[in-house]
Amino acid sequence: MNIVSSTFSNSLKKIGLKYWINNPIFGIVSAISACATVLFIDEIINPTGHSLIYFQTTFWLWMTVLFSTFADSYAESKIEHPKNSKGYYEASVLIKKLTNDHDISNFSFVSKEKIKSGNFILLAKGDMVPFDGIIVKGACYVNESDLTGILGFNLKNSDKNNVLAAGSIIESTDQIIMKVSFSKQHSFYARATQLIKDINRQSLPSELALQRIIFGFSVLFLSVIFTVWVIAKYSGFNIPLIYMLDLIVLLLPTTISGLQHAIITFGTSKLQTKGIFIRDNVALDTVVDVNIVLFDKTGTITVGKREMTDFINISEIDNTNFIEFLYLSSFSDITHEGDSIRRFAENDDNYKEIIIDETQYKDLPFSSSEPISGCNYNGIEVRKGSVRSIAHYLNKSIADLPENILLLTKQIATTHGTPLLLTVDKRIIGIIHLRDRFRKGIMKQIEKFHANNIRTILITGDNSITAKYVAQKVGIEELYSEATPEKKLELVRTLQQQGYVVAMCGDGLNDALALAQADIGFTFEEEMYENTMITGNVISKKHDLSNLLELKNICKKMTVKRGLLTVFSLTSDIVKYFVIVPALFTTAFPPLNILNFMKFQSLDSVILASVMFNALIIPALMPFIFRDFHKQKSRYSLWKGIFLYGVGGIISPFIFIKLIEILIYNLGLV
Repeated sequence: MNIVSSTFSNSLKKIGLKYWINNPIFGIVSAISACATVLFIDEIINPTGHSLIYFQTTFWLWMTVLFSTFADSYAESKIEHPKNSKGYYEASVLIKKLTNDHDISNFSFVSKEKIKSGNFILLAKGDMVPFDGIIVKGACYVNESDLTGILGFNLKNSDKNNVLAAGSIIESTDQIIMKVSFSKQHSFYARATQLIKDINRQSLPSELALQRIIFGFSVLFLSVIFTVWVIAKYSGFNIPLIYMLDLIVLLLPTTISGLQHAIITFGTSKLQTKGIFIRDNVALDTVVDVNIVLFDKTGTITVGKREMTDFINISEIDNTNFIEFLYLSSFSDITHEGDSIRRFAENDDNYKEIIIDETQYKDLPFSSSEPISGCNYNGIEVRKGSVRSIAHYLNKSIADLPENILLLTKQIATTHGTPLLLTVDKRIIGIIHLRDRFRKGIMKQIEKFHANNIRTILITGDNSITAKYVAQKVGIEELYSEATPEKKLELVRTLQQQGYVVAMCGDGLNDALALAQADIGFTFEEEMYENTMITGNVISKKHDLSNLLELKNICKKMTVKRGLLTVFSLTSDIVKYFVIVPALFTTAFPPLNILNFMKFQSLDSVILASVMFNALIIPALMPFIFRDFHKQKSRYSLWKGIFLYGVGGIISPFIFIKLIEILIYNLGLV
């Protein structure tokens, strides 16, 4: 009961200017209803004996508006509004602003808005870089995967490679001093936001076609009304003004206008039960015609976090002792990779519970000055790190490392893996295999796109070797590697110019521009970090690419229902024309009574019955419009539906207007 009352209350609130703007036809109907109300009040003040008919027609005109808003409100009651309605997330953090570039202890916490170009700020491990800038003191490893799509850390210092981009993450333990070298207007966020503002998604062909149909029929029927009024005036027959207003409402496509938006809204609620949220209704039509999909790699095809999957023991140490050294190397490593190495060791069959004497354990965390990690324990040095960093630790060049180690690390790198070397007392004992694992079920999800004859392309900021391996693994034949955000945007535009309807699946800042330009920008809520721009028009609550196909399927059914409603509405409007116009002419010219084949009792009765039918047909169609939304359609269902709704649109006005007319005439309402 609460749902009904809240829906009814919301429908009353919708009878206003904002609803008129979104639905111009009902803006006209509301304005006409207001005019009819004025005429009714005038009839009360200056009675002519027609107050009853004036009241009834005015009442049913307003009910036409109310039923339309009620359908809309009912559909909206099924909708959940997703979080994060802003165009992008903006971290509400305070920044350490330094007084100068040499005293790191002299800082104050300030908001982002108070930072200007030329200011010095202090950054430490885990901090997100808030603005573009340059390192003026110190060195650090930076995670730029959310900007470039490439996993791994880049070493940056004040001497070379000193540029930091907004959105990257400081990964080492060292503190650095950064100079904000660009104004806010020229930061990555500002530049990306400006590019996004300049992007316009393609217009919706079916929506444009429907608008033209509605406009065309509206002009046609209004021309008919004007012609009837001129003929009646010329013949000396005065049609009351309130009847002319009724005729305008009756011959406008009110049924389409009253229920089209409700279908869209109801379909949106059904999508939400699948965990799919729509930020732009244009996507509901556009997705039906999607014929090419671009997939980002990091975070979309893969999880975006490297985990240990295997190890290669190249020493004489047995696996039990090897696993112990592996565990010790990551005992205090709080990074995601360190945690995965520790868990791998604990889950290995050779693992035996290790009780560590923490008084003998000295942790050596990863840092820019010491780009390896590990520990000193009971006089033993355990280290792990990249091939380059371990070679440097051993005072060797990479070429000086044993050939079998170089061969094994190369094999890992060419199969989408990352090799780390494990050493004990400066002797390499094995190779740790890290891998950014594929999303669960990703191969089957990609297969579904191919089964639906949708062309797929992998586009990533990663190198060509990694991109090729990933593409082959998931079954994607086309790929673009080392793609910057601008290159991704350019590819989307090129495909659109070639006539494709493009969907882009991705997350993170490096995909923001492509997501904004694509006809369908498909992103994922679970991957939205604080620095992620939300530029897609479709958000999936769970990371399942099949949801894009589910969206396409449901939207196709929505399009069918809207098409059937259009057929019904237009045929019904044409029939109402043949019902009402003969009644008008026979009233003006009694000899033409032969045209009154429906045998209407009077002009008052046919006008009132038609207005009532025009209002009541909207709630009458709601069960047919909203039911069986997930029912599978046969290949003939569209033409069958067009036939049934077309016939229904032809027959129903004749039958129900006559029945209503008989009822109101016998009740003495006219």
